[in-house]
Amino acid sequence: KSLNIQDVVGFLGNRNDPESLYAGLDIVALTSFNEGTPLSLIEAMASDKPVISTLVGGVMDLLGEAVDEGNGFSIHQRGIGVRSNDVDGFCAGLELLRSDPGLRSRLAKSGREFVTGNYSKSRLVNDMKRLYRKLEST
Repeated sequence: KSLNIQDVVGFLGNRNDPESLYAGLDIVALTSFNEGTPLSLIEAMASDKPVISTLVGGVMDLLGEAVDEGNGFSIHQRGIGVRSNDVDGFCAGLELLRSDPGLRSRLAKSGREFVTGNYSKSRLVNDMKRLYRKLEST
């Protein structure tokens, strides 16, 4: 309220319907100082959205290797990464995503393929089955 942004920003709390939220987004931006497993980026990628994030914690695992450098940001296999606290770099990376629909599409597709293959429900179930079988045989 003190910033007078209540008409354009909503703090929605925990939600059980991420697909409805991500459907209305063009780009997902994460500006964390620290992340373990960035669930919001995994959800965004699963929803076929391009992502830009500070390069903290588990973000690097999601974005993959850097394939190109920009002005204060790096383009990775599955998103754009920016050093923490680099506001100018973040803005430059966000502007690139905004202005390049082909890049948005390529990063979104690559992110979705990665998340589908590595974070799907079926993969989790199979991992759990293997773990239980391993424990059962010991």
